[in-house]
Amino acid sequence: RYREEDFLRSLPTKLIVGLASLFLSMATMIVSFVVALMTLVGANKQWIKAQFMLLAMIPLGMFGVLQFPVLLEIFCSTYF
Repeated sequence: RYREEDFLRSLPTKLIVGLASLFLSMATMIVSFVVALMTLVGANKQWIKAQFMLLAMIPLGMFGVLQFPVLLEIFCSTYF
């Protein structure tokens, strides 16, 4: 039922697509969260908005830093 080709191309490709879509969904969720908080805070407190943006980017940055080497290794071993 399963061939070696499935594990060499298909499975890593699905993992790459899954990690990329997870990163994209996290980014859009954080953007919508920050926009909602900025709407609630108002226009007069700029320093609070800057702190919200910086704190919201920490999980996305950590995910990118931790998963990018894995994604790069999978991509290189699959396609090159």
